[in-house]
Amino acid sequence: MDVESRAERWRELIADRNMHIFVAEDETGVFGFVSGRKLRESRDGYDVELFAIYLLRKNQSRGVGRRLFDKLAAAPRSGGRTAMALWVLRRNPAVGFYQHMGGVEIGQKTVEIGGAFLEEVAFGFNLSLDPMPPLAVH
Repeated sequence: MDVESRAERWRELIADRNMHIFVAEDETGVFGFVSGRKLRESRDGYDVELFAIYLLRKNQSRGVGRRLFDKLAAAPRSGGRTAMALWVLRRNPAVGFYQHMGGVEIGQKTVEIGGAFLEEVAFGFNLSLDPMPPLAVH
């Protein structure tokens, strides 16, 4: 990945009125984000996809990931969406986070990345459940 192509992709994502992007920041600047929108790959009963969630390591395990997740989950709810899904590599350490957030495994597939065949797993989340009380996430 090169900086210019990633910057162009982010410009496109930010301009997409259907995309939800929230950032976590403190006095040092932005240290995390979450993004999602309408599901790209049709899956029965799911209408929203979490594309990415990222936190700098030093800001992990402080509840910020949960607040970002809840902020994204609350955004589509106002549009009548009720269920969110995401795809993640099965060996990604974040799998535990998604399970802790109430994710239920709803599918799996094999993908090729850099010549290696890796297993991805889909997690589903019911958005009709009440999230934790809202906290300040921009």
